[in-house]
Amino acid sequence: MNDRLFKLREKMNENGIDMYLITTSDFHGQEFISDYFKTREYISGFKGSAGTLVVTMDFAGLWTDGRYYIQAEKELKGSDITLFKDGMESVISYKDFIINNLKDNYTLGFDGRCVMTLDVLNIKNLLETEGINIYLKTDKDLVGEIWDERKDISHTDAFLLEEKYSGCPATSKIEEVKEFLKENNGEFIIFSAPDEVCYLLNIRANDVNFSPVFLSYLIVKEDESILYCDINSALNIADYLENIGIKVREYDKIYDDLKNINLSVEEKKYIICELSKVNYNLYLCFMKNRVKNMLSPASLMKAIKNETELNNLKQCHIKDAIAYIRFLRWFDENVYNKKDSDFSEIDIANVLLSKRSELEGFIEESFESIVAYGKNSAIVHYSPFENEKTIVKDKSVLLIDTGGHYFEGTTDITRTLSCGEVSDEEKKDYTLVLKGHIALLNARFPKDLTDKKLDVFARAPLWKYGKDFKHGTGHGVGYLLNVHEGPNNISYYPGRRERRFYPGMVTSDEPGIYIKDSHGIRIENLMFCKESEMERFLEFENLTMVPYDKRLIDFSLLDESEVSYINSFHNKIKNTLSPYLNDEDKAFLEKLI
Repeated sequence: MNDRLFKLREKMNENGIDMYLITTSDFHGQEFISDYFKTREYISGFKGSAGTLVVTMDFAGLWTDGRYYIQAEKELKGSDITLFKDGMESVISYKDFIINNLKDNYTLGFDGRCVMTLDVLNIKNLLETEGINIYLKTDKDLVGEIWDERKDISHTDAFLLEEKYSGCPATSKIEEVKEFLKENNGEFIIFSAPDEVCYLLNIRANDVNFSPVFLSYLIVKEDESILYCDINSALNIADYLENIGIKVREYDKIYDDLKNINLSVEEKKYIICELSKVNYNLYLCFMKNRVKNMLSPASLMKAIKNETELNNLKQCHIKDAIAYIRFLRWFDENVYNKKDSDFSEIDIANVLLSKRSELEGFIEESFESIVAYGKNSAIVHYSPFENEKTIVKDKSVLLIDTGGHYFEGTTDITRTLSCGEVSDEEKKDYTLVLKGHIALLNARFPKDLTDKKLDVFARAPLWKYGKDFKHGTGHGVGYLLNVHEGPNNISYYPGRRERRFYPGMVTSDEPGIYIKDSHGIRIENLMFCKESEMERFLEFENLTMVPYDKRLIDFSLLDESEVSYINSFHNKIKNTLSPYLNDEDKAFLEKLI
């Protein structure tokens, strides 16, 4: 019996709640959340970074996507919680489950600070369509009431990101936002995503693991801009904020300030915000006014890297590659084809981190390292830190998905390495993934082609052999911000709005193949979009400078152009990195390529 689930139901009964919704979110809808906000994990035991838990008095279900099917099956055993594999054919969505199981006058409860407005409005609209009237109770954090040793919300000191890194002063960014306000008849705009706030103001912090932001909101009006944050966190940048005309108020004061807003009836102006990023309790404070739901202007602004950011990113990836080559040399000397190796997945993750930490400008990892050996590599987002210690031996493959935050930008790279003896199937799968990876990286496409349609480049070589993978092929990457950033995304899966690419967008290219209880393959580079020499076309330029593992390539499956690309790519790596490497590392790189 799940004791925490039992206690939660007791609280539901005390508060007259028939169904309770727990999302994976903080007050801002962020992907990465601090320990304080891990309520879904606390109740279910499922540690994946994405999932939704719905609890009634006699049933509990958890929904998660294809990255976590295997992990969730394992972690939910004995929890009295049913797994729903979101995205699978015939599997009901959590929203449809809610609609089907709520009846007239039932009460749906959730912490309204941790559920985003658009999700709530969608559920309400679906219920109204079915003629079902329910009550919402959003002022209760029931998990918090039973969580005795819950950690505090993290607040860290903010720091300035100098213009030599940002490439654009905050004042210019705020002026661009004000122009957006005028064009869209806005009274003011609410930025509720911390990465957008930090981007606009050229500041960073460390309130969230792997995401150098601080919990904050920003309201921009024609005549003033107000930052809502922990006052102590902003002390180091107080003079800077004053100099650029930013007022600072305490974090939670935004609720009171928005409750007191009354827009002029005559002027017919709007409060502008992106409701998918505004929590529902905050929305309740201003919903009586005219609200215009729009894609945040900061979303596109930060996605399109300027010249300074792109130049910094190129240097950042060279720097990251230097660390990676040093790591690969260590791996070759200590792990590869070593029958007596006693290094674990965690040991290997720590060695790679240590190589990055030696570099000037390194700040932290950009996400928790995925280092998965053998059958563990079939778990898309496997965590060596949350599982039993696994020793890497001289057979099969090791999937390593890691990244770093530097002042010069953010990296995200996946390499699958041979550990020694590998099967023909592992080599074939590696080569098919490599073919898809190369095809997308070398794609040339019309400017108006949407990101969703690009997915076929990476998947077609796999589809030819009846293989596929259950995660997106590419995601946007922030500049010393979130490693997963929109709006650019490459995935053919339904339910996501299609958008076009713009020059300057940085995106990952990471197809994969995952064979349960056997092995997993993924190869990932970052690339940026640029104008093609052919008019009205776009293409990508590679950023990542780490070679592929030629020991895993079945060259009989490659065509001449693919072999030529690999050789050209490896030569470029050699010519670019050699000036920064010592003689031993240079000799190793020569052997590697």
